[in-house]
Amino acid sequence: MILFEKEISSKHFHKPARLNLRLTRLAAVFATGQFIATAIRMVSGILVTKLVSPATLGLYNGIGLVRGYAPFLHFGLPNGLNRDLPYYLGKKDEKKARELASTLFGWMLAISILSSLLLLGVSGYHLFRGNGKLAFGWFSYIIPVLGIFLGQFYLRILYATHSRFERLSFILVLTAFTSLVALVFVWKFDFYGLCIRGIITGLVIVGLLWKWRPLDVRPSFQWDAWRELFSTGMPIFLVGQLYAFWPTLDQTLVLKYTGTEGLGLYALATLAGPTVLLFIQSLTQVVYPSMSQAYGESDAFAPLIRLAIGPTLVTFFMTAFIIVLAWFAIPPAVRWFLPKYAGGIRAAQWSVVATIALTFQPLNNFFIVTKRLVRYGVAILVGMGSYVVALHFLLKTGVALEKFPQALLIGRIIFILMCAALIVHMTFSKEEKVV
Repeated sequence: MILFEKEISSKHFHKPARLNLRLTRLAAVFATGQFIATAIRMVSGILVTKLVSPATLGLYNGIGLVRGYAPFLHFGLPNGLNRDLPYYLGKKDEKKARELASTLFGWMLAISILSSLLLLGVSGYHLFRGNGKLAFGWFSYIIPVLGIFLGQFYLRILYATHSRFERLSFILVLTAFTSLVALVFVWKFDFYGLCIRGIITGLVIVGLLWKWRPLDVRPSFQWDAWRELFSTGMPIFLVGQLYAFWPTLDQTLVLKYTGTEGLGLYALATLAGPTVLLFIQSLTQVVYPSMSQAYGESDAFAPLIRLAIGPTLVTFFMTAFIIVLAWFAIPPAVRWFLPKYAGGIRAAQWSVVATIALTFQPLNNFFIVTKRLVRYGVAILVGMGSYVVALHFLLKTGVALEKFPQALLIGRIIFILMCAALIVHMTFSKEEKVV
C-alpha cells in the first residue's frame, strides 16, 4: 500500500524550492482552517455562557476535567508515531511504518475501552445513588474521551504524516460548526443539552477523521513496536510538557506580582499572542513530517535545515506584518468592545510582539527529528531562566503588565539563539546520527 501520495514522494526532497512553497501553502491553509474553527468555538463559548447558569456550566466542565488528564495515559506513543512514521517511510521501510501505526491503533483502542469502562462505572455509581444528572454527565463524556484517544492521538497523526492538512482543516471547521448548531440542544435541555452537544461533536469529528483516514491498518500489539514508540515518544512528550509550562509560569508570576485583577487584565495578552502564533504553529506541524521523512532518506542534518528555512523566513515576514497591524488595531478594538480591559492593552500589544522570536520555531523540529531532546530541553530551560531574570530587572523600576511579555520576548530570543547555535554546531561537527 502506498502510504504517501505522489505529491509528497521522495523525489520532491530534491526540489526544495517547490517543496518549501508547497509547505508554506499548506501551512496557510491549515492556519486559516484553525483560525476559522477557533473563531466559531469562541462564538459558541460566548453563547453557552448566555444559555446556561455558571453552576450548570461549572458542573459540566468539572466532569470534563477528565479530558485534561487523559493525555498522560498514552505514555507518549503518539509522539513516537508522529516522528517515526514519516522517518521509516523516508527509509522505504513501509512494513515497519505499518507495524508502528497498527500498534498505536491497538494501544489507543485499548486505552479507549478502559477509559470508557471507568466512565461507565462512575456513571453507574451516580445512577445507583439516584443522581441522574451526574450519571448522564459522566456517561456523556465517553464519546469526547474516545475523540481524544482515537481522534487526536491516532487519526490526526495519520493526516499530518500524510500531509492531508487541507482535509484536516475542513474536518476541524465542520466540527466547530456542528458544535455551534448543536447549541439548540443546550437551549432546549440545559445541562442535558450540554451533554448531548458533547456527544454529537465527538461523534462527528471521530466519524469524519475515520471516514477519510489516509492509512487503513488493523489494530494490533507488537511489543517491539510499542517499545520503540515509547522510547521515541516519551522524551518528546516530556520536553513538550516542559515547553508548555512556560506560559503557565508567566501567568503565575503575573498573579504573584499584580494579583487577581492584573491576571484578569492579562487575559488580553494570553489571547492576542496565541492568536498570532496560529500560523507559526501550523507551519511547525506541516514541516515536521517532511523533515522526518527527509532524515529517513538521507541520515544527514543539512537537508533538514534547507527544508525548513524557506517557509520559516516567509513566516517571519508575514508575522512581522501582522504584528504591526495588531499593534495599532488592538487599542481601538479593546476600547470599543472590551472597555473594562483597557488596562491590559499595552500587555496585549507586547504579547503580540513577543511572537516574532517564535517564527523560527519550525527549525526546532530538528531536535525532535534527530532525537536530540536533552539539548532542546536545556535550551528551553535557559530561555525560561532568561525570562525570569529579565523580568526581575524590568520590575525593579515598577510593576506594569507590559513588562511580563517584554521579559517573555527576551527569554524567547535567547531560547531561539541557543537552539540555532546548537543546530549549527551539530550540523558542522557531523555528529553520528541517532535512529
